[in-house]
Amino acid sequence: MKKLLNALLISTILAIVFPMTIHSADIGIGARIGDPTGISVKRWTQPSQSMNFAAAWDLGTNSSLVLLSDYTFYNYDLLNIQIDEGTLPLHYGFGAQIRLAEEGEVGIRVPVGLTFKFSHHPADFFFELAPTLNVFPETSVGVHGSIGAHYYF
Repeated sequence: MKKLLNALLISTILAIVFPMTIHSADIGIGARIGDPTGISVKRWTQPSQSMNFAAAWDLGTNSSLVLLSDYTFYNYDLLNIQIDEGTLPLHYGFGAQIRLAEEGEVGIRVPVGLTFKFSHHPADFFFELAPTLNVFPETSVGVHGSIGAHYYF
């Protein structure tokens, strides 16, 4: 059952991230460091919205592979910070987390953070905190944080 769930999740991610109509600079690939640490992929769906995916490793006491998927909104007006080299929008969204351990977990995430988008370079940096409500196999709450970067192709 675990292999079937993994195959279904990976197929869904690939179908969303790599459609036939990709435009240049819509896909960013990078890394995130924190809780969890791993590979991060961002696909811009609109100038103020993106889908984010990560395959990362929890280095804490519950050492395991963690798959993350979020839909994120970017607010460029709320902070109104003037930066010559780029923009610094507040981002917030909702998503899911699947922990692939001996006793797996499924949870709901609400990521909130800042993203620095360069004006003249195809890259960004981000910081986020994500309150998480695990709903399976038992209910628990937590907060995960990370910093990271993406390079756009």
